[in-house]
Amino acid sequence: MQSAAEGVEISGDSKTDNERVPPMQGSTKNRIRGKIRQAKGKAKQKVGKLARNTRLEAEGLDDQIAGTIQNVGGKIQKELED
Repeated sequence: MQSAAEGVEISGDSKTDNERVPPMQGSTKNRIRGKIRQAKGKAKQKVGKLARNTRLEAEGLDDQIAGTIQNVGGKIQKELED
């Protein structure tokens, strides 16, 4: 028995994903990395607070600030690219 998805080509062209999607701009990468760093910092800060670990809490705050700066830098970079 053959599954419904076997041997069926969904799109009519044979382009790879890299050919269809334009490469991500550096500003977008910076903004994404900044948001990830902010989220990581927020999580680290909460864990530090729960564990009563002031060092970990401070590291989390540092990561949040660094992520915010990186995100803003990406926004500025995008404005300069346009």
